[in-house]
Amino acid sequence: MNTPRSKKPKRAPEQTILGPSDPHPDGGYCNAITNPVFSQLLGEIASLWPHVEDVMIAVLGDLAGADRDAARKIFRSIVNQKARIDVMRALLERSRINRTKSGDYDAIIDEFKALNDERNKYVHGFWMTHKDSGRVFFDEISDAHLVMARREIKGPEMQRIIDRMENLIWRVYGLYSPGYLRFVKPL
Repeated sequence: MNTPRSKKPKRAPEQTILGPSDPHPDGGYCNAITNPVFSQLLGEIASLWPHVEDVMIAVLGDLAGADRDAARKIFRSIVNQKARIDVMRALLERSRINRTKSGDYDAIIDEFKALNDERNKYVHGFWMTHKDSGRVFFDEISDAHLVMARREIKGPEMQRIIDRMENLIWRVYGLYSPGYLRFVKPL
Protein backbone atom coordinates (compact mmCIF):
# COMPACT_ATOMS: atom_id res chain seq x y z
CA MET A 1 0.00 0.00 0.00
CA ASN A 2 1.36 3.36 -0.98
CA THR A 3 1.19 6.12 1.54
CA PRO A 4 0.29 9.58 0.30
CA ARG A 5 3.04 12.16 0.10
CA SER A 6 3.24 14.21 3.24
CA LYS A 7 4.77 17.15 1.43
CA LYS A 8 3.32 18.80 -1.65
CA PRO A 9 5.62 18.93 -4.66
CA LYS A 10 7.26 22.28 -5.29
CA ARG A 11 5.46 24.27 -7.99
CA ALA A 12 5.38 27.84 -9.22
CA PRO A 13 3.18 30.16 -7.16
CA GLU A 14 0.05 31.74 -8.51
CA GLN A 15 1.06 34.48 -10.90
CA THR A 16 0.69 37.90 -9.38
CA ILE A 17 1.23 41.33 -10.75
CA LEU A 18 3.01 43.59 -8.33
CA GLY A 19 2.86 47.33 -8.67
CA PRO A 20 5.27 49.96 -7.47
CA SER A 21 6.24 49.59 -3.84
CA ASP A 22 6.62 53.34 -3.27
CA PRO A 23 5.45 56.53 -4.95
CA HIS A 24 7.07 57.37 -8.26
CA PRO A 25 7.11 60.75 -9.91
CA ASP A 26 5.18 61.22 -13.11
CA GLY A 27 7.09 61.91 -16.26
CA GLY A 28 9.71 60.25 -18.37
CA TYR A 29 12.25 57.70 -17.28
CA CYS A 30 15.51 56.56 -18.78
CA ASN A 31 16.13 52.80 -18.56
CA ALA A 32 19.61 53.26 -17.12
CA ILE A 33 21.45 55.19 -14.46
CA THR A 34 22.01 58.69 -15.80
CA ASN A 35 22.59 60.32 -12.43
CA PRO A 36 26.41 60.63 -12.15
CA VAL A 37 26.45 60.10 -8.37
CA PHE A 38 24.73 56.72 -8.71
CA SER A 39 26.81 55.79 -11.75
CA GLN A 40 29.92 56.35 -9.65
CA LEU A 41 28.57 54.29 -6.74
CA LEU A 42 27.64 51.36 -8.99
CA GLY A 43 31.01 51.63 -10.71
CA GLU A 44 32.73 51.52 -7.35
CA ILE A 45 30.79 48.40 -6.33
CA ALA A 46 31.66 46.68 -9.61
CA SER A 47 35.33 47.71 -9.62
CA LEU A 48 35.92 46.91 -5.95
CA TRP A 49 34.66 43.34 -6.35
CA PRO A 50 37.84 41.90 -7.95
CA HIS A 51 39.75 43.17 -4.90
CA VAL A 52 37.32 41.33 -2.62
CA GLU A 53 37.81 38.17 -4.67
CA ASP A 54 41.56 38.63 -4.51
CA VAL A 55 41.64 38.55 -0.71
CA MET A 56 39.32 35.55 -0.74
CA ILE A 57 41.96 33.75 -2.81
CA ALA A 58 44.24 34.13 0.20
CA VAL A 59 41.55 32.64 2.44
CA LEU A 60 41.04 29.70 0.07
CA GLY A 61 44.80 29.12 -0.07
CA ASP A 62 45.06 29.21 3.70
CA LEU A 63 42.19 26.75 4.11
CA ALA A 64 43.55 24.42 1.42
CA GLY A 65 47.15 24.60 2.62
CA ALA A 66 48.11 25.92 -0.83
CA ASP A 67 50.46 28.72 -1.80
CA ARG A 68 49.11 31.92 -3.36
CA ASP A 69 49.82 30.83 -6.95
CA ALA A 70 48.03 27.50 -6.57
CA ALA A 71 45.16 29.13 -4.65
CA ARG A 72 44.68 31.66 -7.45
CA LYS A 73 44.50 28.89 -10.04
CA ILE A 74 42.03 26.89 -7.92
CA PHE A 75 39.83 29.92 -7.23
CA ARG A 76 39.78 31.09 -10.85
CA SER A 77 39.08 27.59 -12.21
CA ILE A 78 35.92 27.44 -10.07
CA VAL A 79 33.81 29.90 -12.05
CA ASN A 80 30.65 29.65 -9.96
CA GLN A 81 30.75 31.82 -6.84
CA LYS A 82 28.46 29.47 -4.90
CA ALA A 83 30.85 26.60 -5.63
CA ARG A 84 33.80 28.71 -4.41
CA ILE A 85 31.96 29.44 -1.17
CA ASP A 86 30.98 25.78 -0.76
CA VAL A 87 34.61 24.70 -1.26
CA MET A 88 35.90 27.20 1.32
CA ARG A 89 33.21 26.21 3.81
CA ALA A 90 33.91 22.48 3.29
CA LEU A 91 37.64 23.02 3.77
CA LEU A 92 37.01 25.05 6.93
CA GLU A 93 34.50 22.64 8.47
CA ARG A 94 35.80 19.25 7.34
CA SER A 95 39.55 19.50 6.91
CA ARG A 96 41.68 18.50 9.88
CA ILE A 97 44.24 21.20 9.12
CA ASN A 98 41.58 23.83 9.88
CA ARG A 99 40.21 22.47 13.14
CA THR A 100 41.88 25.26 15.16
CA LYS A 101 40.78 28.10 12.87
CA SER A 102 38.82 30.83 14.61
CA GLY A 103 35.23 31.82 13.99
CA ASP A 104 36.61 34.78 12.04
CA TYR A 105 36.88 32.47 9.03
CA ASP A 106 33.18 31.57 9.25
CA ALA A 107 32.28 35.25 9.53
CA ILE A 108 34.46 36.16 6.55
CA ILE A 109 32.96 33.45 4.35
CA ASP A 110 29.44 34.46 5.44
CA GLU A 111 30.13 38.11 4.64
CA PHE A 112 31.66 37.17 1.27
CA LYS A 113 28.47 35.28 0.40
CA ALA A 114 26.22 38.14 1.57
CA LEU A 115 28.24 40.71 -0.37
CA ASN A 116 28.24 38.53 -3.47
CA ASP A 117 24.44 38.43 -3.30
CA GLU A 118 24.26 42.22 -2.86
CA ARG A 119 26.75 42.88 -5.65
CA ASN A 120 24.87 40.61 -8.05
CA LYS A 121 21.59 42.29 -7.16
CA TYR A 122 22.97 45.72 -8.05
CA VAL A 123 25.05 44.75 -11.08
CA HIS A 124 22.33 42.63 -12.69
CA GLY A 125 19.28 44.65 -11.65
CA PHE A 126 17.02 46.96 -13.62
CA TRP A 127 17.90 50.64 -13.17
CA MET A 128 15.77 53.62 -14.14
CA THR A 129 16.36 57.35 -13.71
CA HIS A 130 13.57 59.90 -13.60
CA LYS A 131 14.50 62.37 -16.33
CA ASP A 132 13.32 65.54 -14.58
CA SER A 133 14.42 64.90 -10.98
CA GLY A 134 17.40 62.56 -11.43
CA ARG A 135 15.90 60.21 -8.82
CA VAL A 136 17.11 56.65 -9.32
CA PHE A 137 14.89 53.58 -9.09
CA PHE A 138 15.86 49.95 -8.95
CA ASP A 139 14.21 46.57 -9.39
CA GLU A 140 15.83 43.22 -8.76
CA ILE A 141 15.73 40.67 -11.52
CA SER A 142 12.97 38.23 -10.68
CA ASP A 143 10.56 35.98 -12.48
CA ALA A 144 8.05 36.38 -9.66
CA HIS A 145 6.31 39.41 -11.14
CA LEU A 146 5.28 40.92 -14.44
CA VAL A 147 5.30 44.60 -13.62
CA MET A 148 8.39 46.10 -12.09
CA ALA A 149 8.15 46.62 -8.35
CA ARG A 150 10.82 49.29 -8.46
CA ARG A 151 11.91 51.21 -5.44
CA GLU A 152 13.89 54.37 -5.08
CA ILE A 153 17.54 53.88 -4.23
CA LYS A 154 19.39 56.32 -2.01
CA GLY A 155 23.14 56.84 -2.12
CA PRO A 156 23.80 55.76 1.48
CA GLU A 157 22.35 52.29 0.74
CA MET A 158 24.93 51.74 -1.98
CA GLN A 159 27.71 53.33 0.09
CA ARG A 160 27.06 50.82 2.90
CA ILE A 161 27.79 47.97 0.45
CA ILE A 162 31.05 49.66 -0.55
CA ASP A 163 31.98 50.13 3.12
CA ARG A 164 31.23 46.46 3.85
CA MET A 165 33.38 45.37 0.89
CA GLU A 166 36.29 47.50 2.10
CA ASN A 167 35.85 46.18 5.63
CA LEU A 168 35.95 42.59 4.40
CA ILE A 169 39.22 43.30 2.61
CA TRP A 170 40.75 44.77 5.78
CA ARG A 171 39.38 41.91 7.93
CA VAL A 172 41.08 39.35 5.69
CA TYR A 173 44.33 41.32 5.82
CA GLY A 174 43.89 41.34 9.60
CA LEU A 175 43.79 37.52 9.71
CA TYR A 176 47.38 37.44 8.50
CA SER A 177 48.66 40.73 9.91
CA PRO A 178 46.57 42.01 12.84
CA GLY A 179 47.81 45.59 12.37
CA TYR A 180 45.46 45.92 9.41
CA LEU A 181 42.43 45.54 11.67
CA ARG A 182 42.76 49.23 12.59
CA PHE A 183 41.37 50.05 9.13
CA VAL A 184 38.10 48.16 9.71
CA LYS A 185 35.32 50.73 10.17
CA PRO A 186 32.39 50.17 12.49
CA LEU A 187 29.27 49.79 10.35
